[in-house]
Amino acid sequence: MAKSSMPGKSLEVGKVFVKVTDQDKLFYLFSKKDSKDSEKHNHLELIGGHIEDTDKDFMAGTIRELNEEETTGLLAGKLSGQSPSRRVKIKGELHHIFEISIELKEYERLKHGKKESLGFELIPAAMLKKNKFRRSLTPKTRRIFEALGL
Repeated sequence: MAKSSMPGKSLEVGKVFVKVTDQDKLFYLFSKKDSKDSEKHNHLELIGGHIEDTDKDFMAGTIRELNEEETTGLLAGKLSGQSPSRRVKIKGELHHIFEISIELKEYERLKHGKKESLGFELIPAAMLKKNKFRRSLTPKTRRIFEALGL
């Protein structure tokens, strides 16, 4: 694992696209960031975060991050055993991008971790390419979208 200049953090990040389905409708789940940084606070981001030096590997770190941000364990359980669908480098950090799917009734049972998140927001799939939606993302999440060609 590549080391960061920040103590305890590596240069790897695990992020998860969570698809939420309701019959024929498709949404994506985002976390509303709680941050002292005004460019990030109350902005939307993918669930996940930095892999810590103490994490066994990027998968263990991503699952730890999911459990911190979504406290029922439902999302972490869905991620277990998955492989990243993509990997992209953003500002020198390797981002492992995962995709999981849940149904709307599962979404309704999720509980956000109050330490880092103000809550979850469902975004209709058709909105992902809209400028208004893009402006609601954290700067890093915007860069992830650009790197993925979204």
